[in-house]
Amino acid sequence: MSINESKLRTIIRSIIAEEVSKKPINENIHKRLKEIDGEVANEVTQSKLNKVQEEIEKRQAQLNMIDENEDLKELTDGKKIKALQKEIKLLERAKIKLEKSIKGKKKEVIDETENVDETSPEYMAANQDAEDRYNWGEDIDSIIADYPQFKRKLYNSIIGGFEGISY
Repeated sequence: MSINESKLRTIIRSIIAEEVSKKPINENIHKRLKEIDGEVANEVTQSKLNKVQEEIEKRQAQLNMIDENEDLKELTDGKKIKALQKEIKLLERAKIKLEKSIKGKKKEVIDETENVDETSPEYMAANQDAEDRYNWGEDIDSIIADYPQFKRKLYNSIIGGFEGISY
């Protein structure tokens, strides 16, 4: 073995040793970033829940004010009252979804190694269908069960979209 070959082998070994020693640090960083994302998602969901509750209380106060004042009740259009009641129902549904989201946060760590081509027609159709079904109130687990090949990606897309996060 020549001196140059020996030096080259030494340099290659040191480079490999550096790369191997960096890997656990990167894994720990990724794990911590996922934990931070989870904490932030919980805070965002809780904040949304508080805002929805405020909106419900505001609209209920308006309805109570109309009911208490007979003169105001006579002047108010019945369609507007019905619309206000529908708004309250929609807000209450959103509140229930948020509460379920907070209580039922998945404790499993979602493996981000799933490779899905987001531009493929299959994924785009599955994503659109899943979002429509979720918006109509269907449980996310039953939706995702229909698309096992896109399970993690659809879950992130739907829940992230609901929480204002884009994946």
